[in-house]
Amino acid sequence: TTKIEQQQSMLQSKEDEMQTLTNDLNHQREKTEQAKDKITAYESQVAQLIDEVSKIENIITSVEQTSSLHEKSAQENELELIRQIEEWKEEKKMYKEERNSLRKLTLLGVKRVGRGVRSLVSRVRRK
Repeated sequence: TTKIEQQQSMLQSKEDEMQTLTNDLNHQREKTEQAKDKITAYESQVAQLIDEVSKIENIITSVEQTSSLHEKSAQENELELIRQIEEWKEEKKMYKEERNSLRKLTLLGVKRVGRGVRSLVSRVRRK
């Protein structure tokens, strides 16, 4: 009977070892499933982040294009203002020249009137 008891004891030990290995294997499967779930969640998060980055890049591109258009428009406005200022400077210069010419003409006119009056006065005195 001892031999049978030893065999039974060894069989029980092997069954216990098999049960432990089965439990360990099941535990590892659980951990693997949990790891797969985490990986799936991370993949989903990465996909969302990639989508967000893509949207942000599109927004940046749009803002850069708009900024470029505004910059071009501002440069055109600046050139127009510079052209207008130059035009006004030319008009101011012409105005000053015309004003000075009118002053000279007025002075000449006054002198001529003065000569005419003197001539008239001297003719009146002679008579």
